[in-house]
Amino acid sequence: MRNQSKKVVALVLALLLTACSQPNEFQGDKADTVTDEEELDISQKEKLILDSVEHYSAAYFRFLENVRINITEEGMCLFVEFVPEVGSFPVKEEIYQTVVFHAMQVNSFFQEIEEFHYDVLWDDNTKQKAMELIIRGDEVSNLSDVYYEQCTEQNAGFETAFKNAFSEIVETDESMSWR
Repeated sequence: MRNQSKKVVALVLALLLTACSQPNEFQGDKADTVTDEEELDISQKEKLILDSVEHYSAAYFRFLENVRINITEEGMCLFVEFVPEVGSFPVKEEIYQTVVFHAMQVNSFFQEIEEFHYDVLWDDNTKQKAMELIIRGDEVSNLSDVYYEQCTEQNAGFETAFKNAFSEIVETDESMSWR
């Protein structure tokens, strides 16, 4: 676990250095038209975000299946599919905590991502969707508050409710049987 934490910290630092080395794109009083050169900069920025999120997610989720970003006029939406790393019995609250921390870390570097969708898959062989966890709107801007509030509760020995960070949780019969 400590080795994984070191990898995550190293990846986060690499992402920060990459983000800091990018030129400032403040455009002041420029017109609202987008030139071909600006479109190229935008697509390079989107590629940087996708590549960075893919690398971070691969290091964070041991059984990552897929990562993609949809880009619309409303903004960017991150989609992640993974099989949770659990012992003999899955605990939803631990899965929620894992997902909330991932979304919080990604959002701290890339505020352009305004919505997060996580498909929690089950069974290493069939990889059926067991849960869909969605974070959007105000929940995205409140991620760190909810996460650290719940960590305080956890450290004090109280029950946690990391599920409060989600806008929507869709469960299947499989996940309803989990603790």
